Amino acid sequence: MILSTACLAVSFLFLQKSVFLIALLGLLLLINVWKKRIGLRDVFLYGVAGLGLIAPYFIYLICSGTAGAYWTFNWLLNMKFVHHFSAVNSVGYAFRTSTLLCVFYVWGLLKFTKTDSQIRLGWLSLGLIACTFLVRAPYRQGDGHIPNIRRL
Repeated sequence: MILSTACLAVSFLFLQKSVFLIALLGLLLLINVWKKRIGLRDVFLYGVAGLGLIAPYFIYLICSGTAGAYWTFNWLLNMKFVHHFSAVNSVGYAFRTSTLLCVFYVWGLLKFTKTDSQIRLGWLSLGLIACTFLVRAPYRQGDGHIPNIRRL
């Protein structure tokens, strides 16, 4: 558990999009606590280990006075595009162009998720796919349109 949390913390330092995976794994842990498969201690360990590994970086940002720049360039800049398009609009396009892939994905989820760990992995993969529809993009997705960088 600590090794996976450490890997997630390191991946968060390099690419903040892993926050979706961190949240999904935390949600799966809470569901397992609710179903009494694991104890609350494990969820606490997951949270403390993750925050403990990322905390030195945030302490450095605060002490060096660059926390504002970190927030601006890693979070605000990615949330406030001049032109933003919802990824939900491209779901139909993705299904039309990747019908075979979508069919095999759903078939694989239905056919090959037998054990509890496989079912959890299936829900995790569905959650990650669903997270892609929560994030806005700076240009239209999947229609072959290549943005003109000078206009952005």
